[in-house]
Amino acid sequence: MAAHDDPVDQEVIVPRELVVFPSYLSTEQVAGILNVSVQAVQRWCNIGEIPASRFGRLFRVKVSDLQEFIREGERKGQQYAEDYNAGLAARKQQAQESPA
Repeated sequence: MAAHDDPVDQEVIVPRELVVFPSYLSTEQVAGILNVSVQAVQRWCNIGEIPASRFGRLFRVKVSDLQEFIREGERKGQQYAEDYNAGLAARKQQAQESPA
């Protein structure tokens, strides 16, 4: 067999409609996006805070699941801020009502 007939050296043409962009991220990629440590991401994956799939020993996170995790974090942050402000307002009201 000639060198140019080796199937490993032949170019494979894949139809455009079969090309799929990666929909999974590594824990390193997720950590970079969230600006946290890889260990934090792995911990969140272990406890189910971020839905993840295991491929061998490695976690992979769907892009859509990461987007939902971020949206949920924003909702929790907003709720925390509202609760905190309501608590401050209640304490201020109590301080004004209590005799000095």
